[in-house]
Amino acid sequence: MIAPAPASQTTMNNVLQHLQREGRACYKRREYRKALDFFDNAIGRAPSVQLLDNRAACHDKLNDLTAALKDAKKAIQLQKEDPTGYLRAGKILVKMEKLSVALEIYSHGLKNVKHAGQGYELLRTAHGELMSQLSPPKSVDPLTVLPRELAEQILEYLTFQQRTNACLVSKQWKSFIRSVPSFWQHLDLSDARRKVRPAFISRAINVGRHKLTKATLGGLYDFDKTLAGLIRHCALEELALLDTGLQSQNLVDLLRQSSRLKALTIHKGTQIGEGTLKQLLAILPISLESLVCYLPDHKTLDLGKRPFGRLTTLSLCVGRFHALGYLFQSVATFMPHLRSFTARQSLGQANHTSVPLDLTVLDKLECLDLRVRWTGSNRLKLPSSLQVLRLDINHQFEIITDPAVTEVRLPRLTELLLDVPDVSDLLHAALGADDADEEASSSSIHTLTLPAWSLRLDELKAILKRPRLQRLKHLVTPHQSEIEHHITMVTESLLALETVDVSHTLITGIELKQLVGMPYLKRITVINCPNLGRDAVLWARSQGVVVDDRAGSGDQGGRKVRYYRFNAMADFSHSSDNELQSLNAQVLADPEEFEHWDKLVQAAQQQEGGLNRNSSPQAIASTRDVYDRFLARFPLFFGYWKKYADFEFAIAGTEAADLVYERGVASIGISVDLWQNYCNFKTETNHDQDMIRELFERGAESVGLDFLGHLFWDKYLEFEERLNADDRVFSILERVIQIPMHQYARYFERYHLLAAKRPIAELAPAEVIERFTAEIERQPGTKAKNPADVEGDLRARIDAYHMEIFNRTQAETTKRWTYEQEIKRPYYHVTVLDDTQLSNWRNYLDFEESEGDYARTKFLYERCLVTAANYDEFWLRYARWMLSQEDGKKTEEVRNIYQRASCIFVPIPKPAVRLWYARFEEALGHPDLAGDILEAILMVLPGHLEVILDLANLHRRSRGVDAAIQTLRAYVNSADLSPYVRGALVAEWARMMSEINGKSDEARAIFASHQSQYLDCRQFWLKWFFFEVNQPARDPKEQKQHYQLVKAVYDAVRQRSNLPPATIKDLTTYYLSYLQERGPSDAMKEVMELDKEVNGPLSVQKRVKREGMIDGGEGTVSSATLLENGLAGAGMQEGALRQGGEQYYAVAPQPVNGQGAGY
Repeated sequence: MIAPAPASQTTMNNVLQHLQREGRACYKRREYRKALDFFDNAIGRAPSVQLLDNRAACHDKLNDLTAALKDAKKAIQLQKEDPTGYLRAGKILVKMEKLSVALEIYSHGLKNVKHAGQGYELLRTAHGELMSQLSPPKSVDPLTVLPRELAEQILEYLTFQQRTNACLVSKQWKSFIRSVPSFWQHLDLSDARRKVRPAFISRAINVGRHKLTKATLGGLYDFDKTLAGLIRHCALEELALLDTGLQSQNLVDLLRQSSRLKALTIHKGTQIGEGTLKQLLAILPISLESLVCYLPDHKTLDLGKRPFGRLTTLSLCVGRFHALGYLFQSVATFMPHLRSFTARQSLGQANHTSVPLDLTVLDKLECLDLRVRWTGSNRLKLPSSLQVLRLDINHQFEIITDPAVTEVRLPRLTELLLDVPDVSDLLHAALGADDADEEASSSSIHTLTLPAWSLRLDELKAILKRPRLQRLKHLVTPHQSEIEHHITMVTESLLALETVDVSHTLITGIELKQLVGMPYLKRITVINCPNLGRDAVLWARSQGVVVDDRAGSGDQGGRKVRYYRFNAMADFSHSSDNELQSLNAQVLADPEEFEHWDKLVQAAQQQEGGLNRNSSPQAIASTRDVYDRFLARFPLFFGYWKKYADFEFAIAGTEAADLVYERGVASIGISVDLWQNYCNFKTETNHDQDMIRELFERGAESVGLDFLGHLFWDKYLEFEERLNADDRVFSILERVIQIPMHQYARYFERYHLLAAKRPIAELAPAEVIERFTAEIERQPGTKAKNPADVEGDLRARIDAYHMEIFNRTQAETTKRWTYEQEIKRPYYHVTVLDDTQLSNWRNYLDFEESEGDYARTKFLYERCLVTAANYDEFWLRYARWMLSQEDGKKTEEVRNIYQRASCIFVPIPKPAVRLWYARFEEALGHPDLAGDILEAILMVLPGHLEVILDLANLHRRSRGVDAAIQTLRAYVNSADLSPYVRGALVAEWARMMSEINGKSDEARAIFASHQSQYLDCRQFWLKWFFFEVNQPARDPKEQKQHYQLVKAVYDAVRQRSNLPPATIKDLTTYYLSYLQERGPSDAMKEVMELDKEVNGPLSVQKRVKREGMIDGGEGTVSSATLLENGLAGAGMQEGALRQGGEQYYAVAPQPVNGQGAGY
């Protein structure tokens, strides 16, 4: 124990000094435990940086590094400007072998500690030593090996801010950078996060005197004084003004002295009035070469009539131009050497002018950017020297066609943006004639932005075929245009494209896939494309194309179908724990494996000896990331939501935990355990009774009907009892006794006991009490009874009424107990359910549906889909049941079911639920969304036949049969698909050509031209055979021709195809039926011959080989052969589907002309 302080030390300071002195003495004697007692006592009275550092040193000596680090962090929090805490924390982290974290602590200290004194030097030294230790063993300081000239060239690429930061690396770097005047030519303060002090500007002026020629100013403490010093001591040639807060007249007076100024840029934040700007233009030197004014709040701009003979760049952005036509005249007259002219208007008000807009006198003009609003008839005349032309003009502008316009050619043009109502003359001038001579004499246009006005198909074709566009590299399409219908034309005409911007259009995934297939494409911009699914964007990026969708959280664009690929993981680069890194890698490699996740969550929380409020931000952030990603993949694990909430409560407090619980009940809202934990947490951390009661009511609405809901109801009753709210307790019990649940009898007993003490008005509905009262009054002798006897009779009747409720609840509970007792796993898990469990859920749902209670049936479906979330069977059943409610009016509920199944729970290798989701959206009139869903599936299962067929038929229904055939042909030509899938698609293509277009001859030609490519494809040959069988044949001549065509296909199957014997035998059976029912007069000869060969004993069979049979049995083939040819039940496993395997379906035989046997 610590001895009490001497009586003479009466003040707190004396007590603290005594304790600290005694503690240090014990520390020197190596009595660390005793020293800790002194320091604990002192810190308990008044903590300080020194005391915390002393205690941390004791913990360090006792090898309790976690406690030592905790004290060091508290010292930093107590006084950020003191280097003591940073030095101690870094030393401990190095001892814990967390070198990268220690380096971050030192770096943080260098930013906060005052750059003077011994503590700062010690911190800088420790930082440098650790930096050297972390550097590769052969690393060297560039300044020691590079020639000075080469080092200067390298540092030229750094920004001004980066060079000033480089001064902090070492004294050598600081001296070197300050000694090179060329590094200080441009004083750039645009990236300054705080106001810059005058001392820094003075040093820059002194170092870069006579060299500092450019300045970008903003955020200064004394702007007038700084600018005056720059103008007086430096030969400023370029000046840019940011957010200056400057007095207008002062700026005019200061710039009057800048006789060498060549470039002036005035940004939006500069506080300059319209009159001041006019004065500036009057006093600026005539040697000015560049003037940029960005003042969108100004309503007018008048350049005056002062000549600027050397001006080459003029950029004006104001609210509204005053006398726009005269502005053009002033520019043409007083600025004859302009090379770049930009005029942009920020206000929507139009400028009316009828003055000709003639810029042909500006024969050196290379860039013209006009984005203005005006009305009137104008003649726009352009100089032939233009290389960049950007015109964005409102719809009231009219370009008058005259010889001056049509004769002007722009042979040097390389970039073109047009947003004007009538572009014909300008396009002719810009793109030139459609001939080879034009291409030879003109430069190629490499950037094109098409007009936002409607483009007809013939106009677009004419534009894209111009010779000057054949080397186009960058294309921007019109906003809200229908360019998505012409993507094929773009991909076929502009083969050199490197970037495409199709923002604000209705482009879908299939068009995006066409663009990605272009040979030189590097980047696509798809901002605000509502029909483009997120999966399509991810797929495009996986192909090496940069896609800019500005999605941020992933919500931009169409509805997502499923993020199946798992790319990013938590960042544990700060940790040296090899086990943690290994677990992280395992999860990244196999994100579907629950055990890896479970181990990673536990390991993440055990970082730094167990995370707490004082743990490093990196460890806390990485653990949150693990929880977020794990619960995004497995949101139904209610226990992990509880663990996450407990973690946040320990780290960040009540509000953070509250948010986690809210996310949890949003993900698994029918979890009794989660609601119980949430409500319990709320009662312990919140004192607002109304807020807690509101939360309990939300829980009652979510899980009140659960058969095992007594855990939640007990917690609700306990809360109200704690408040002595007997009326509310009784009200809750009145609700609970009518719910069939496991503990129904216990609640009724409690209700019955309380009912004896409650007023009669609370015991039953008013109409029930009135009925009982009337019955009692009608009884003889009632008037002679006293009120107590009458009340007793009334209570007896109410008791009987309550018993009726009890009996009804008991009967409903008994009905459900048959199914409830068979539920062995009422929670979610990744392991499969056995057949008994699945059968029980089916029977339970059948029962509840037959009862006809919508609320209870819906709740049971939700319970079932927690346990069986990975089974698409129950999702499809739920959606179909919901669609049948209220005559199909619950479409939003159905959509929600499909989205939950598709986006979260059912893996893509089980595509049935997504196929029905697409059909549902198409039925509601959303074919584009349905197409996105199907395309998203194909990005993961590129060879899934049923999905491709669904997509083709979707296009047929929404865009016509030609679009469907185009889709089929695109997939037939895809080298990514197996020949079995391509053969089936060819058969579907031929079917559409025959049955829908009525072109049987073309369909037959399709089959014939592809037969050599698909000798192994069962679907191809069966559909060709049935196609020929189903052709009509009326007169004898047609019947004979029909027989020859059918026989030709059958002979090709037997003689040229590589189909397995079982398939050939099945086809022979169909052919024999055909011969019997529709064959020629001598058909029985062929029937007998085939029957002998196919169905006779093996000794007489000629065509069927025994090598293809299982166990030598007749009519059977190996499972591998079945799988290749897509026979049903061929053993297709989910793993094969994940890798893009195909599933086939048996062809249903079709009757001939609606009669006879099926073929």
